[in-house]
Amino acid sequence: MKKGYEGLGGREYADAIIAGVPNDFRVKFFGIWGGKDAFPQIKKVALSRKHPTVASHLAPFDYKHAYPVKQLMPQVLRDARRYEQLAKETGLDISLSPFCEHNHPSNTMSAVFEDIRKAAPSCSLFNAIWRGQEVDGIVTEIHLENAKPRRKPRGPYGIAFDGFGGDGSGNSSDADVDAILLRYSDALWADIWHFQGNGKFGWKDGRDIAKRDDYAYKEIIAGHCALLLPREGGLTWSKDMLWKPFADDHDQADNAPGNKDNRALAIVPWAGSAEVLDSKGNVIEKLRRVTPDFNSGGLKGPRYYSAGTALALANKAKKNTGSNLISVRVGRNKTPLTDARKRSGRF
Repeated sequence: MKKGYEGLGGREYADAIIAGVPNDFRVKFFGIWGGKDAFPQIKKVALSRKHPTVASHLAPFDYKHAYPVKQLMPQVLRDARRYEQLAKETGLDISLSPFCEHNHPSNTMSAVFEDIRKAAPSCSLFNAIWRGQEVDGIVTEIHLENAKPRRKPRGPYGIAFDGFGGDGSGNSSDADVDAILLRYSDALWADIWHFQGNGKFGWKDGRDIAKRDDYAYKEIIAGHCALLLPREGGLTWSKDMLWKPFADDHDQADNAPGNKDNRALAIVPWAGSAEVLDSKGNVIEKLRRVTPDFNSGGLKGPRYYSAGTALALANKAKKNTGSNLISVRVGRNKTPLTDARKRSGRF
């Protein structure tokens, strides 16, 4: 299974994608974002040659999932020809989807893909469905809008966390990503998504695409990509504690005193001075306690925040020991070792 990043609004933060997405990951965009052409930024990412696959949904997103074919195909085919030239220029896998989350039947989409294949024979194609049908000979992409299982397609397919948590269930970093990847282990790819990938400030953000401005930055992108990497060790924290790689985002200024947005967070049943240890017991960071204590959903205890991201802690631990494993010590109490990059304890 290939891993990837859903940088759908990447027209607005292409440089951060180049800096934050691991070299061997796929990347995916909307070719038109907020009514503006994203091809120059997509080409820039492709020319960085960091990513073996650069994918694009050709038509602008349709909130109604209607995608009127006759109206859209002139633009879709015009842009497909540009991606054909990019595929020839770079030698990369430039992968094209006409519509993101469509509801069309297979006979309609067969004709669409036939025309795109003629316009862009050097590009690979994929069929990103919502309630639409699969097309023989085209890889299907299904979107996991929440943690509930979705039926696997009959033929070859990929998955994307596109819109994950849009029902209010939380962001992709709140999910048991490892369990989801195991469920779809025969998928060709898995692309991670989070709200800031689309410039959204959480699932309640109803702003039109053109008015969004909460786009991801390098550290946020890298941390979400790390969710797709294999977990080191087991899922070790018990349900009375929680390691969360991204604390909730409350839109605090980065330099605000006590900023805890998107920081690594530990909730444990012990009060006192808290430290993060690597697998050899070295202190790699002192955590900051923030009151009031957490008490919701059956989980209660003091909250401790890192000064940075969970991936930054994992990188410190790895530099010291060769391992991503960390524990949290509060006084004489210590949690089991867990992979710092991943959620542990509760889902």
